[in-house]
Amino acid sequence: MESYEMNKSITSIILVALMSTTPLAMADDGGALDLVNFSGNVALGTDSIWRGETQNDNQIAISGGFDWGYGNFSLGVWASSVDFTAVTPDTNLTVNVYGGYATKLGPFDVNVDLYSYLYPGSDDAGAELDYFEAIPKIGYTFAESTLEPSIYVQYGYSPDYFGEEGTGHNVEGGLGLTLPMGFGVDGAIGHQSLDGDVNGTKIKWTYWNVGVTYSVLGFDLDARYHGADENSDILWLANDEANEDIVTFTVSRSF
Repeated sequence: MESYEMNKSITSIILVALMSTTPLAMADDGGALDLVNFSGNVALGTDSIWRGETQNDNQIAISGGFDWGYGNFSLGVWASSVDFTAVTPDTNLTVNVYGGYATKLGPFDVNVDLYSYLYPGSDDAGAELDYFEAIPKIGYTFAESTLEPSIYVQYGYSPDYFGEEGTGHNVEGGLGLTLPMGFGVDGAIGHQSLDGDVNGTKIKWTYWNVGVTYSVLGFDLDARYHGADENSDILWLANDEANEDIVTFTVSRSF
């Protein structure tokens, strides 16, 4: 319950702090609430994968969200179907509330984002899956090079990770390439570790993904391979096949 209340407070802080920037922005040019600053997205995928593990028990996942961005600030909410039937039968949704600040540091893109991951109904089963994470990220795009390679590295810190398994640390890096005719390819590799343990086993795992994307008629198509090492299943709540290699297909649209 303490973790839930802390996470709820952090969620409120994200909303209030970032929304409080709106009057200041409007004082400059009155454009903070222009419709152009708002966007939405919907997606349908063969599964929902988070850091190498399925969150939807290898089933169809439906997701969508809304975002607001103005100047250097952004705010958003995103939700997706999940399935943690084994221990939290009433949890079939995750809601992510987030906000961030983005700027340029010389040629580098720098972001600092705050995320509150909510799993309605999980507390009823005593799982307390809700958690908070802060993610600073730095990226660089070789705009003048062939295929315009873009790279990034980020670090995620959570004071009380998913399932209250201890302080969480995540390091991830990725590479993306722009291909002709609306195609793209990108991939990432990351490592998640927690200060806690399960039956004396340290909680840590490495995960990776690589995918091909294609944009056509306003839709974004994504075919992606996901993998994780065998250590990832010690945290999983739904099934013993959560960290198996899997290929997902997703179609999404932004508006």
